[in-house]
Amino acid sequence: MKSILLVLIIISTNAFAQQSNNPEWRNYLNSESVQAIAEEGDFLWIGSQAGMTRLNKLTYEKEFYNKGNTILPTNIIFDVKVDKLGYKWVATFRGLVKFKDDNWILYDTTNSGIPKNDIRTIEIDSLDNIWIGTRGGGVGKFDGSSWEVFNTSNSNLPSDFINDLEFETSNLIWIGTTGGLVKKDGNNWTVFNTSNSGLTVDHVFVIKIDWSSKRQTSKFIWWCI
Repeated sequence: MKSILLVLIIISTNAFAQQSNNPEWRNYLNSESVQAIAEEGDFLWIGSQAGMTRLNKLTYEKEFYNKGNTILPTNIIFDVKVDKLGYKWVATFRGLVKFKDDNWILYDTTNSGIPKNDIRTIEIDSLDNIWIGTRGGGVGKFDGSSWEVFNTSNSNLPSDFINDLEFETSNLIWIGTTGGLVKKDGNNWTVFNTSNSGLTVDHVFVIKIDWSSKRQTSKFIWWCI
């Protein structure tokens, strides 16, 4: 689960920056916990515990989406990603939602190959495959027509409880689990944990790659609980 515990979003425009050296603070979601933010052109898609908000970065206009006016099965949003075609993918603990304009689809265990409805993280690879990390069901990969599932019974995953996913290359994905950090490079799996690495605990909560590094090797920052 990703949890970006923010109640304020900072937005500054070039025009405002020319007038003042101080950033402008705007409170958009009151006391709600923001757990995901995805950018799409002039818009931000903000996932919180009260549904989703589409925020226009230029005009600050907002549009709200929740289970009362959409097919969202719950108002608690864990992750949001936007693919190349403009479809939004939304992770909830009651399934995966895909939508664009007025077209909405809910994928869950009753109508798809999703291994578990409790989805905490989403990543999209270079071939537009949708990858999801679930709580208790491992990792799911969706190519637009069929699902592939990786779990403790058919892979080297040390745990089926997935907290985060992060692609380093089109073939190399890092997986944060409750049993350690996993590197999946094509068909090769490597598990890093407290017994074979510098990890102090096996519960890897968040993975980030520092793309600004000028060195050949990537740097990783891990938050563990």
